[in-house]
Amino acid sequence: MMDGLHPRHRLLKRLPLLAILGAGAAHGAELILNGSIEQHHGLGLPFAWDFRKNAGSKVNADPAFARSGRRSLELDFSAADEPAWDSRRFRVSPGRRYRARFFYRVTQALSSGKALASVRWWAEDSSSAARGQSLLTGRIGRSETAAWVEVSTSVSTPPGAHYAELHVGGAETARGPRGRIHLDDFSLEPVEAGTPLGSPEPADGTDGASLYTILSWNTAPGAEGYHLYLGTDFEAVLAAGPGAREHVLALPAISPRVRHAATLAPYTQYFWRADAIRGGKPVRGEVLGFATSCNLLEDLVGPSGLRHDARDSEGVGLDTLQIIESPAGPGYIGVYHHSIRGEFEVRLATSTDLLAWTYRRTLLPNADMPALAYHARTGGFLLAHEQWGKPKSRSPSNLAFRFYPSLEALLAGASARDFLAPLTLASAHGSNLEGTPSFLAIDTEGGRIDVGFHFFDAHGGRVDRNGSGVLEGLIAGSPSWRTSVWTDLNDAFIAKEARANIGDRDHGRLFGRSLMLAEGQYIRNDFGSWRAWLWDPAREELFPLHPRTRGGSTAFGNMTWGVLRSPGGGRAVCGSYFIFSEGAGKGEAGQAIFYHELFSRAREPWPPDGARGTALEPRLHWLGAAGAGIHDVYLGSDAALVAAATRTSPEYLGRFTMPLAVSRRLDPDTAYTWRVDEVLEEGTVEAGPAWSFHTAPATQKR
Repeated sequence: MMDGLHPRHRLLKRLPLLAILGAGAAHGAELILNGSIEQHHGLGLPFAWDFRKNAGSKVNADPAFARSGRRSLELDFSAADEPAWDSRRFRVSPGRRYRARFFYRVTQALSSGKALASVRWWAEDSSSAARGQSLLTGRIGRSETAAWVEVSTSVSTPPGAHYAELHVGGAETARGPRGRIHLDDFSLEPVEAGTPLGSPEPADGTDGASLYTILSWNTAPGAEGYHLYLGTDFEAVLAAGPGAREHVLALPAISPRVRHAATLAPYTQYFWRADAIRGGKPVRGEVLGFATSCNLLEDLVGPSGLRHDARDSEGVGLDTLQIIESPAGPGYIGVYHHSIRGEFEVRLATSTDLLAWTYRRTLLPNADMPALAYHARTGGFLLAHEQWGKPKSRSPSNLAFRFYPSLEALLAGASARDFLAPLTLASAHGSNLEGTPSFLAIDTEGGRIDVGFHFFDAHGGRVDRNGSGVLEGLIAGSPSWRTSVWTDLNDAFIAKEARANIGDRDHGRLFGRSLMLAEGQYIRNDFGSWRAWLWDPAREELFPLHPRTRGGSTAFGNMTWGVLRSPGGGRAVCGSYFIFSEGAGKGEAGQAIFYHELFSRAREPWPPDGARGTALEPRLHWLGAAGAGIHDVYLGSDAALVAAATRTSPEYLGRFTMPLAVSRRLDPDTAYTWRVDEVLEEGTVEAGPAWSFHTAPATQKR
């Protein structure tokens, strides 16, 4: 962040929000189909869908008046202009039937009126191709309605329609001084005949499912097994059969509850179905749906480890802390900045537990916004940062790069290569401010380094915008630098109404997917309007993160993250967010560090560990680790040999793409040991624990 480098507890005098946005402005929200209302941001207008409303209506944040999720729409049905809210588009299939529904709850008396919803059909994603509408209405009486009332109907997609919109509002509304009503849980769900699953998880319509989700359901009486299907297209999951891309695997019905772990993409709508096998024939199951969130980067309420207002061993705040694993062994290295007597400096610290940090040295004076990366090929470290031209001044600022050839050199602050990048994009946009770098990619030899950064656009609103650069030849000693405006990311932020300062922050990979944390500000010079975002380069989509803290903090920036070895020896997703005082909960202002342990090893074996009477050709099943796409299975009657086995050993049963293996025929009345090594997306192999079972005795012939 260059436009207003922030003290850690800056307090700004601001106009009231309604004075800034106008009396008719709404709290930002997104009303989604097949789910509940979800808050996008606390400022500005909703986006990505059309709406009209009056000043008396709002997004209600009191969970006591929300049926699903944490929020509802509170409408003033006494208003003369009959407030209306619209959902975003939803893809549908011509001729298919859907169930449209919503729930309402009256909290203040109404003379009379209707809660009205209409499903509007479109041939294409354009308002010029209407194909009619279907209506849902629920009459509201005079008395208060203490409970949620459902309004639903079955609607058919008209010929030629491929999109639907769900509009919610009021009709024949009361004109008196009171008339408050809450609306929630709007949905448009395909109607598909099929045998329902017993107590399925995630439940149909779940919003905010984990990226590591366990699909489970009760085994039906007489079921010999199940075919499981999972995908992002309802029609494809509905039509899929064995061998289709959506066919996950065939599971035996070997326990009272069937369980399968899936590693999923963030902010994605998924559909799944499980067909029971009876008498060797499949019995079609119903199609269920759920949507994921990004809980691993949002949950600061119940993580494995958490520290608010984090400081180093000298009591200095760990502002903008970026953490990497130490290549020398267990432990972590972090770079951060802080203002010391009015001058920012880049500092270096180490930790053994991710939460407590020991100050090692000041790397650079008159500098801030550091980013650190380890380069395995050379054993060295790359540092990028924002370098100020004058002490205690933020102008000019240039991107600067340094290469430290070893850990010892880094700890000593002795760089072997330095490069101060010339101003390029800033100069073209009327400023001399470039900075806030992040490493996007570093090639194996270190010859090319891709960087994201911010530049101050003096001509385009006096705000920070995103740029990208390529640095070549730094390690070799002959650096060259070229840049370009990061148009796609800038446009994505502006489309989401984050029109003030914006920027990329930190790039990484999770479960084989490239993801980037970014920051966006709604109101310039208002630090309380900073929010965290997730950029998915593969989809070229920007999603608002919803970090949750115990104190209810709302303003986040300077985010870094990574998948690291956890203090307990497994893997963890580690995040570091700066919480601005203007939007901080009590005691939460400053740098927050948190991490979530991941399931890194195979677990929940079948047959269960220690089982007896196992079949002589058992089907081995387990829950896969988070991010594991390949599984190496070992089986033998000698526990020591199984524990030491490799892929060239006779105990190696094979490599499987699903957590299910069919054993060779085993000896009767014999103890066997087996283990599963999980091959993670980056190629790391996590050796599994040893499990055992004892086969059934041979059948005695008369």
